[in-house]
Amino acid sequence: MNLPTDNPTEGASTEAGDLNESLEHFGNYRVIRTLGTGGMGEVYLAEDVTTGQKVALKLLQHRASKQARLRRRFERESTLIQDLQHDHIVPLLDSGVDEGTQYLVMRYIDGQTLADRISKEGKNDDTRICMAAPSGETVDTRISLEAESASSDSFEFIAESIANVVDALQAAHNDRVIHRDVKPSNLMFDSDGKIWLTDFGLAFSEDENTALTMTGDVLGTPAYMSPEQTSGATAATTPQSDIYSLGVTLYEWATLQRAYSGSRDQILNQVTQGAHTPAGKARPELPRALQAIIGKAMSLTPANRYATAEEFAKDLRRFANQEPVTAKMPGWSERLFRWSERNPLVALVSLIGMVTTIVAVIATISIYSGRLMTINSDLEATNDELSRTNLELATSQEELRNYLYVADMTLAYQAYASHNFLEARKLLEKYSPNAGSSQDKSAANAKPYFAWQLLDRLTREAPSVLLTTHEGEANEVAVSRDGKLVLSVGEEGQLHVIDLENKKVLHRHQVGNQLNAVAISPDNRRFVTGLNGSLGYNFVFIGDVRTGDEVVSMVGHQNTIESVAFSSDGQSVASAERYRSVQIHNINGDLVERYEGESRNECLEFIGDGGNFAFLENPEDAEARVLVWDEDPEKTYVLPTIVAPTSFTFSKPLSDSGELRLVSCNSDMIHVVDGKERKFVASFKDIPGRIRCVDISDDGRYVCAGVDEGMVLLWDLYQRTNGKRLIHANVIQASEKGISSIKMIAGDWGVPRIVTSSLDGTVRLWDVSDLVWKTPGSDLVASEKYRLHETRTLHHGSSDVYVRFQGGVVGHYRNDSDVGEFRKIGDYPAEVGLAISLAPDGKQMAIGRLNEVVIADSKTGEIVTTIPMPVEKTTGCRDLQFTNDWLVTLFNDRMLLHRADDFSFVDEFDTDDGNLSRLCRVPSEDALIVMGESHLYRFEDRELTLLERLNESEAYAGICFDSKGRQLLTSHHNRVIRIRSYPDLEPIATLKGHRHNVVDQLFLDDDQTVVTSMVDSTIRFWDLKTERQFGSIGLAKPTYNNLRFIKDQNSLFVGHVDAPAIILEASNAETAD
Repeated sequence: MNLPTDNPTEGASTEAGDLNESLEHFGNYRVIRTLGTGGMGEVYLAEDVTTGQKVALKLLQHRASKQARLRRRFERESTLIQDLQHDHIVPLLDSGVDEGTQYLVMRYIDGQTLADRISKEGKNDDTRICMAAPSGETVDTRISLEAESASSDSFEFIAESIANVVDALQAAHNDRVIHRDVKPSNLMFDSDGKIWLTDFGLAFSEDENTALTMTGDVLGTPAYMSPEQTSGATAATTPQSDIYSLGVTLYEWATLQRAYSGSRDQILNQVTQGAHTPAGKARPELPRALQAIIGKAMSLTPANRYATAEEFAKDLRRFANQEPVTAKMPGWSERLFRWSERNPLVALVSLIGMVTTIVAVIATISIYSGRLMTINSDLEATNDELSRTNLELATSQEELRNYLYVADMTLAYQAYASHNFLEARKLLEKYSPNAGSSQDKSAANAKPYFAWQLLDRLTREAPSVLLTTHEGEANEVAVSRDGKLVLSVGEEGQLHVIDLENKKVLHRHQVGNQLNAVAISPDNRRFVTGLNGSLGYNFVFIGDVRTGDEVVSMVGHQNTIESVAFSSDGQSVASAERYRSVQIHNINGDLVERYEGESRNECLEFIGDGGNFAFLENPEDAEARVLVWDEDPEKTYVLPTIVAPTSFTFSKPLSDSGELRLVSCNSDMIHVVDGKERKFVASFKDIPGRIRCVDISDDGRYVCAGVDEGMVLLWDLYQRTNGKRLIHANVIQASEKGISSIKMIAGDWGVPRIVTSSLDGTVRLWDVSDLVWKTPGSDLVASEKYRLHETRTLHHGSSDVYVRFQGGVVGHYRNDSDVGEFRKIGDYPAEVGLAISLAPDGKQMAIGRLNEVVIADSKTGEIVTTIPMPVEKTTGCRDLQFTNDWLVTLFNDRMLLHRADDFSFVDEFDTDDGNLSRLCRVPSEDALIVMGESHLYRFEDRELTLLERLNESEAYAGICFDSKGRQLLTSHHNRVIRIRSYPDLEPIATLKGHRHNVVDQLFLDDDQTVVTSMVDSTIRFWDLKTERQFGSIGLAKPTYNNLRFIKDQNSLFVGHVDAPAIILEASNAETAD
């Protein structure tokens, strides 16, 4: 298979050459000769030494492998085509990485490309990114009519061959793969005359179809790409784009002329406008039916092309079999409209000229009233047509704005996920309601939506105060125990004393040369640091905080001093050099203890109220550990920790147990345990950078870390799964350089403030209380004893959320404060049937249990009455729902009806669905929708009627209404979301492309946005106008199965059975809800 290069940035030479003498074997393959080379890949004819089969071996060049984007493209090609099975797609035989080189092994096709078949002398321009080519280069459209192979091809043979390629594309589209580079040089004929589709190097999955490319590159070959591809918008690229490209290929084969010509910029302009010679004019003998097929496939707008590749193939085979085709030649009005689209200015001038002429004619022949009426009628029709055209133009502009908004928001969320907050802010500001320019205002008038407001809050720069700046790197900070003073040291040898209450520098002391460590005594009068010199021993220096004068110094260490600490009584200091000894001196300078370690000593600390101090040990013959030293050797103990630890710290004794909480970290993980027994508390992996320092709040709830990439990460230990995995890291871009030291002090609302020093020389105080994701309620509610099963609100946007926890407890959350109050209403023990519902007035609630339904006061939790369930229903109810007159209880195969006033039994309804699961109240109506596995029923006026029935492959997964009851959303187990009008169920939007099932869903933004929680632990936002996803938030491992919108707080209440509830609060800009 003689493959063209797939390097998207450079041209390629595809001439077969002699074997590169340096490459005779690769893995299990013997290289025979070169088939093609390019800036990204090289293709060789090779032989499998095991089977003797000849194959095409494609290798990623060493230069290209250094570019992550090209590596991912090469990997994506392998991933996408490995599952594609079709008689006309060149199959993938093998792929992988051998000695650092990525490779693909394809079936070898011994033949010629369609481009060669059309013209053995013509040369195609294979450059795929227009911006990388010289703007003056042109492409010759003339193709030699002397090409014997092409001239001998009948139109029927051409149609049948292209139909086979269309079948191959349909197979790819069925697997949600779009080729994006269909052209003659990527179609090959083997020696038997069979046509093959090759080179999926630019292909991508529709699941990725959510945004413009980050680079803005135009991917594809200009002369064959679709108009929507010319903008570089991946979001606009659909299967219809492949249909267009194959239509251009059919045009070229059938007419023996290229559709577009000129420089690349000229070609892009022509493609955008659809400016090409009609196929019938390019080759007059071309049958009109084939002209119509080409015209439909090359329609300027995707909606006017074939809806699927399968329809395209059927029309081609109808033509080949001399049957009528469905495609029609455009009439004069359609051609005129297309011409006016391409030439709007000329059309407008022509229209003005026409109107002027008509007026002149009217003035001249006004006496001919009959003819005047005719002219006026024609003019009125022309004006109507112009109005319709203007309306269509305005609609198109609005659609374009929506697509751009969706694309920009998708990119903004991707930038947030990769912690590129600056890029995310740039994209958000284009739609800010406070935008300054007229362009920004036009973009912002219809926005912002909740997704914008949420990301606006998440990416805001955290409020900070610059406390001081060192000349050179700031290496460490220390905070006094009373939180009033901060000390910082830097590589210039200065110690800065900062009044934290007034946020001003009190003193700057030149202590010595480079200072790497500092600590402050409990009485705030002394400091200790290490004087690092270039020769000889380094001194441990105790000085006066106010004057900087020496109090005492000790000959301490041979290597640089990296860490120091004061004991809690202020009578001892500990110091550690980088590679060897750890020492303890008393305040008078006498050596108390010396310990020779085997690890790098970048942190140590005294713990508790005694003289114990801790430091890291990482011996070669044992696991890494924290050694806690005591004057009494029998009381010295070790705490094994994670692999290759770099830093650690302890909290103060915990209020409930008195144990110390230890947090340790290595380069990309934090690990938290309690006490000497090392009870596992939490962990977090996949840190976005290399961790340099770590700290824990005094109460042991919050952990923070500083990384080399200048970010500060903050975790709330309440926010962890039952498996102890932390849900989310709050990230602050604190500096352009690494964070060298980090400390936490008490802050507002229980969230600590953070002091950082950075390698850029700055020392800052951060207030992160407004950026941290909140967990409502006390530590009891956040514990594993309270895991949410179901939530209920009286209406969409309500500030009151009622929660049924696993085990039966019912709680109530209300947004009465910054964090919100979570109170326990009552305990109604149950393991199954954990449904809950609120009466329309909110005064009572129905609570499911194993063999009964409890009616209780929603404020006090006092039981009003109980409704026994029939014996055969003791597996528990699936759902409960009040209407104005009834309480409906749902079971697997039926539902029971009780009066809502005295709760007496009224009726029982059987259904054909044996897996009923959900009751959904219709807003503004006294009616319910009953959801089963494959049935939807409507319940109203004591009647249950079938609303819809589906086959098993489309089984229902979830259901909800918009705020007005006009749109019904159903999610399905085939990973499709359908939004339809209610009650007539006319389609409004279909949301596809999910890789995982939807767990819960609701409407936002005046019912123009859908938010979903997914099995993959993400919360996603979908725009109904464009039917596209435009943002997602990752939430570690748990699947959040309950979503509630709280309008007053402009937030989402999100809960799950495996983790505590969290509040995703957006910015305070007004919403449409």
